[in-house]
Formats: sequence, C-alpha cells, structure tokens
Amino acid sequence: MSSDARVLVIDDDPDVSLLTRLQLENAGYDVVEAASAAEGLSRALDTAPDVVLLDWMLPDGDGIGLLAELRASAATADVPVIMVTARSHAGDQRAAWEAGVVDYLTKPFDGRDLLRCVRDAVADPASSRQEARRREALERLSGREVDTDRLSAVVEHASDAIVTTSLDGTVLTWNRAAETLCGYRADEVVGRPVSVLAPPGRHDPLAEALERVAAGVTVPHFETVRRRKDGTDISVSVSVSPIRDEHGHITAASTIARDITERKAEESLHRGLLEAAPDAMVVVDDTGTIHLVNAQTEALFGYERDELVGQAVEILVPEEHRGAHPGHRRGYFIEPRTRPMGQDLELTARRRDGSVFPVEISLSSIETERGRLVSAAIRDVSERKAAEARFRGLVDAAPDAMVIVDPHGRIELVNAQADAMFGYERGELVGRPVEVLVPPRFREQHPGHRRTYNEQARVRPMGAGLELYGLRKDGSEFPVEISLSPLQTGDSVSISAAIRDVSVRKRAEAVQTAAFEREREASRRLREVDRLRSDFLSTVSHELRTPLTAIRGFADLLVEHWDATEGEQRRALVQRIAGAGLRLDRLIEDLLDFTRLERGQLGIELGARPVADLVEEALRHVAVSLERHEVEVDLEPSLVALVDEAAIARVFVNLLTNAAKFSPAGSTISIRAVATDDRIAVSVIDRGSGIPEEEQDRIFERFYRAQGGTARRPGTGVGLAIVKEFTEAQGGEVHLRSTVGEGSEFTIRLRPART
Repeated sequence: MSSDARVLVIDDDPDVSLLTRLQLENAGYDVVEAASAAEGLSRALDTAPDVVLLDWMLPDGDGIGLLAELRASAATADVPVIMVTARSHAGDQRAAWEAGVVDYLTKPFDGRDLLRCVRDAVADPASSRQEARRREALERLSGREVDTDRLSAVVEHASDAIVTTSLDGTVLTWNRAAETLCGYRADEVVGRPVSVLAPPGRHDPLAEALERVAAGVTVPHFETVRRRKDGTDISVSVSVSPIRDEHGHITAASTIARDITERKAEESLHRGLLEAAPDAMVVVDDTGTIHLVNAQTEALFGYERDELVGQAVEILVPEEHRGAHPGHRRGYFIEPRTRPMGQDLELTARRRDGSVFPVEISLSSIETERGRLVSAAIRDVSERKAAEARFRGLVDAAPDAMVIVDPHGRIELVNAQADAMFGYERGELVGRPVEVLVPPRFREQHPGHRRTYNEQARVRPMGAGLELYGLRKDGSEFPVEISLSPLQTGDSVSISAAIRDVSVRKRAEAVQTAAFEREREASRRLREVDRLRSDFLSTVSHELRTPLTAIRGFADLLVEHWDATEGEQRRALVQRIAGAGLRLDRLIEDLLDFTRLERGQLGIELGARPVADLVEEALRHVAVSLERHEVEVDLEPSLVALVDEAAIARVFVNLLTNAAKFSPAGSTISIRAVATDDRIAVSVIDRGSGIPEEEQDRIFERFYRAQGGTARRPGTGVGLAIVKEFTEAQGGEVHLRSTVGEGSEFTIRLRPART
C-alpha cells in the first residue's frame, strides 16, 4: 500500500460514496469523488488516479460507457478500473469483465474486500495475474446465465400456473398465477393433495399423468377441468414434466396449466353455429381427417357422429372418385379460399348404406390453433336434379333462394325460399326489377354488371371473392353468395340466380376473427407485463443493495474505528445509517403497498386531516433524501382534507422522494397547497430533467420507469403507480405537468373536509 496512491470514486449515491472514501482514507489512500459520468471523466483526466472505483448506474450514463471513454483516452487508457455495483446478474458481470475491468465488487461489499481489490490493482495494474483473473471470471460466468433466484422470480411471475408436486400428488410449490387461476393462496394448498382441485365424481387424468411422469415420461398438453376455491369449474390445458435431482433421479413433477375456459366457450359457440347451419357441415384438416360434423351431416350420410370424426373424408366419396380426391384436396390447401363448388361440376357423395347422391359443396378455409382447417358445406341436390328433369319444378325444389330474371332485369319467377329469405309474400316480386333485392348503395352499378353477364352468359359462381349483400323487404341487409346460370327460355336467355344467406357463416367467421384478435392483444399485453416485471425485479435488487451497502459499511467502519472516530463524526455516520435504513424502509413499504394493490387489499378510512400537518410529517420522513436540496413550503394553514392518514402519507412521501431522485443537488423542491374550486390542490415541483411528453401517459403505470437512454433512472417503477391508485382510492385525482430540461409538477387534488 502506498500512502500517496490516489483512488477516484465515481458513484452518485452520497452514502456509498462517503463510506468508500472513509474506508480508503483510513487505509491511507488519497480519494477523489465524482457523482456522474461526465464529472468522473473530467476528474480522471485532471487528477490522474492510480485506480478508479466505478458504479454501473449513473445519472447521465452507465459505467460500461464511461469505461470505454476512459480506455479511449491516452491519459487514462491504462488506469485499472474496479466495477462496484448492485448489479449481480451473470450477464452484467460478464459484460464488465469483457469491457476491461480488473475486478467486480457487488454491493453490499465487505470493506476488507474493497481494500484488497484496490491494493491489488495499485500494486501491479498491468500484471499477468489480473489478465488471468479476468479469464477465470469469464469462464466461471459462461454457465451462469440464469441463477436460482432469477429462475424462482421467473416462475413466480410467469403468466401460466406452475405447480410442483411430489410423485404421490402432494403440492410442493404454488406460483402467483396458480393462485389467480384456482383462487387458493399458496399456504392453503401446499402440503395438500393436488386432487383437491378435481371436481367431485369426475375422472381426474392428472393422477394418471403423474404415474407416467414417475416412469420418466413427459406428458404433453391435455385438457381437463379444475374446480376453483369458489366452487366454479374452469377448463385448463395441462402439461406435466418430471423433475430430476443432480443424480438424474425423478423426485417430483412440474405441472403447467393455462385457463382455456374462454376458448372452450368459443368452441362451443362455433359448434352451435355449425349445428345451426342449414347444410351438412364437415370440417377437415390438411391430411383429410374429419374433425367436426353437424347433425345435418349425420342425417344426410346416415352415420353417427362418432363414426365420422377421426376418419378420412374419402369415406363420404364414392369409390370411383376416391383415388383422385386426395389430389383435389391438396390442391385446395395450396390455394385456400372461400369458394362455392358444384354448379359447373357433377359432384356426388356416398351414404353409409353405399347409395350415391348428387351434391353441391361450398369450401371455406379456417385458421385455428390446430392449423388450417377447411369447412365444407354439403348440400344434397337430388331433389333439384330430379326437378330439373321435370322442367321448371327445379325452382321450388331448390334449397337456395332461386330468382329467375329476364334479359331486361325483370323478375320472372322466384321460389318459396326466395320469398322467405327476402321477406315477401308469394307473387310480390314477380314483374319487379331485380334491383329491388339489391341494397341502394349498389343499385347504380348493378344494371351494368347484369348487362356484362348477359353478353357472355355462362354458369358462374359469384361471391367467393366479393362481399355481396341482399336487401330484405324491411330494409335490412344480409350477406349472400350468388351463383348465376343462363337458362334458355324460347328465343331468349334468362338468368337463374341461386342466392344463399351466409349470415351464420359470416358471424362464425367474425367470432373467430374477434377471438383471434383478443388472444393476440392479450398475448402482447402479457409479453409487455412480463418485460416490465423482469425490469422491476432487476431494479428492486439494485435499490435494496444500495442502502444495505451504506448500513453495513458504516456499521463496520464504526466497529473497527470507534475509538479513533470523533464524536461528531460518529453521530454523522450513525445518521447516515439511519437515513439508509429509512430508504430501505420506504422501498419495503412500496413493495408491501404494491402487493396490497395487486391483491385488492387496500383499506381506506377517511377522516379530516390538516394538510400542513400531513406535509410536515412527510418532510420529516424524507429529510435525508432532501438534505442536498433547498425546500420551499407554501401552504394555506387552514386547509383540511378528507383523506386516509396512512395512504396520503405514502402519496406525499413518494412524491417528495421522486422529486429528490430526479433533481440535481442544490436545486429547489417546492410544496404548495391551495384551495381551488371544490378541491384542495397539493403540488410537488422539482427542477429536474423533466419527462418527455410521449411518456407522460404511462408514467403512472405499474412497473413503468421513465426511459433515459443509458442513464440511470432510479426507483422501482411502482412509486408513482402507488401515488395514483392511493390518491384515487381516497376520491382524489393526480395530474402531471412536465417539460424536458425544466422539471416536473405533480399535483394531487383532494376532497376538502366539510365543517
């Protein structure tokens, strides 16, 4: 150790900076301090330190960036740098070692470890031993991407319920999502059999899954029903995996469960719509396997439902066409689109008894969680074909609404289905222009489309790629598909239009689209919450370690140097310990408040409280945080608010602490309270960096922390969320006015107490 060795300490926390300086000065070092990246770089160039102690998170940048600047300057390129930080994650440590630090010290640190690191760095800053130490650290960290605490935090805050059980089904762990899903707290189920969640009298496949897991098998997703604490049943998707010890022996099982109740309800709705369809409906996948059929299919083909589901769709195809059918099916899956079929093809189907009958088939592509499915609406056209043979009897025998139009666009004939579909009495439509069935917004263009078709009349399906609508007599519109066919009548050609109401199918498609959009939005929100929670956990670790460093360090310093420390300095150090303890206490209070908010356990008891007394008490609580600022207080002494004393204290403390964090030392923080209209407005005003306009709408969200590039943004991200929710719980409001570079003004509007 050399008494003239100089150490530059770059740390924005005054307690940590003071503690480090005292420990180094007691060991004979000359200490220079800096509280920001810019100041640290300037001091390094001016004072030529022998070693630099560098915090990772600084108000105007980060330690890695500052380290790069030190290495880029010839004057400081070879100065050894020791990272002293609360960031303990393996990825952070690896980044620091790769950037060129000679040591990495995690807060809270032992003073002897600090002196050892400094002593080694000063003794031989460019030694091969330092390089070997760096290589060893990088090798050690290469396998530590996720430590146990991190993994536990991920499990605890996962969006899916994660439960571990012994192999006999006893619950061992129970995460927060499991509590939300099933309604039981961890202390209510840990140690109990997981079968407590099985509805009475129902088969529980989870027990069988645990038996398979005990044999080393991972059980993929299966669906079952769980009973919540409140007695309601929910549908869940479950997967079960074995948990092995370090010797590879299976010791427990991990169960991951997701609520699919809403999806099941939507599937039930889809099945209901399927059953309501007038046609036989068959849903198949790209392998041709049947997934769903409706009652009309059973009646049409003569099969029971269970005889069709899981079978190849070719079971419904006549034997002479079965060889070619898979090729047609694959061709449709290559270019899937909604399209009616059968008007220009002679299609037939095969019943269970072997009889063959003519059909028309409409195909629609559906995107599902299982992949792409195709829905086939199958219509038996036996009667229509027979009626065609009997001439005009085809019209009334057709299952669709049939409208026959002459070359001039006048309706010649309609069937009963057309009357029923469009709401007219028999005979009302004959002789009228066909445009009476077309919505007004399309009528102007319709005659032109009709003339174009007449010029090149042929059998042609319509509506597959268009959104077509019909108009009922009552003025209501509905979606349709229309197939046109030329009909030779004497010397002229009439047009036969088969009109199909696709309202049910469109509603089913809309329901499915809406469900998909809801799921996608929910997934996006969950990803954002997971990201914010991850940031929150990392930040809490840092915020806990910093005051803990001060408490431990100052206490050790007093123990080791009690007799050599003067009375006033002892008092100052004890006050520092007390102040750090208050910081720790406030952080813990924030976390407890946040937990109460999460669980909806915030209790509010309103009473009349003098505002001046509440502000004065809050100022006493945050005195240490405000010691580097000027404080202005401008209160009307007669103001009395209707508030919960504990809740409003948390609001004032959080606002004042927030102002101190984001204001430079020496700046003024103002507290004002005035009566405005029917409210009492209390404002906390700082002269800090301000909040960008695009972030002001999010600043009160849970976990959200103002972005600052690489600059350190202190706090956990729940303080202002507590301010907002506690204020609103008391019937108040919170408002923000902020300008970047000038500062921020937070105003809460409280209800006055009526006297």
